Amino acid sequence: ITEIVADLDSIVRFGLSTYTSDNGNSNLPCPRLPVAGDPFAVSPRVDFDLNNSSAISNNNIYPSNYPSNAGGDTPTGDSIDALVSIIQSDPPPAEGPTIIVLATDGEPDTCEQPNPQNGQAEAVAAATASHAAGLDVFILSVGNEVSDAHLQEMANVGVGKPANESGNPAPFWKATTPELLAEAFQQIISDSISCEIEIDKPFNIDTLAQACDEGEVRLNGVLLDCPTDWQVKNEPPYKTIELLGNACDTLKGGEVTFTAEFPCGTIVVE
Repeated sequence: ITEIVADLDSIVRFGLSTYTSDNGNSNLPCPRLPVAGDPFAVSPRVDFDLNNSSAISNNNIYPSNYPSNAGGDTPTGDSIDALVSIIQSDPPPAEGPTIIVLATDGEPDTCEQPNPQNGQAEAVAAATASHAAGLDVFILSVGNEVSDAHLQEMANVGVGKPANESGNPAPFWKATTPELLAEAFQQIISDSISCEIEIDKPFNIDTLAQACDEGEVRLNGVLLDCPTDWQVKNEPPYKTIELLGNACDTLKGGEVTFTAEFPCGTIVVE
């Protein structure tokens, strides 16, 4: 996963938080999410930012301080609620979606009842509330310890579908090898990268055809064709270049150079 973060952290703002509790120990907070100044934090939280791969892959922090070293409980619902509050208190920039990738290796429990693992309803409710707050939740099972039924419910509500959606259920991911884990994480992140690039000034709606015919949009120096590879998104505020097809795939694949030049009169200069 850290290799994927390194490939994409120039265009994706990554953050990282672990979560756990401590076997119902009432002397410690639950859930145990890293927060500033928390003396009980398992490991530091890495807040959203570009070029964050070095912080996330710091071997002095991860993976040496996995949550399981501190107790191994899985208060998933409580932790999603806490993380949503953290994000809302200090939100990342609005460009593109902000999502939560929940990677877990066990059925959820709750802070009130660490054993047995009966926290499924609370986790589903938290994922539902996260989506309602504008933060979609994508669930990734690390191993086979989480039931498909719970994974499916979490996947559904995490993107705004009914928990029991059967006609068009949302995808979930189950990784039993490092390779499958990497593939699943890559797919989740790539699917969430927007291929819409907003510019500072709006296009002149009367000259959109000229912008398409005479504009030069390039990825990694390669000239793209309009409207096959890109187009001006024809809706207010007319400030968005949308990459299409293979060009979109290239953008999602990792670090790229994007340039765009247009003739005078196709951009409104105030």
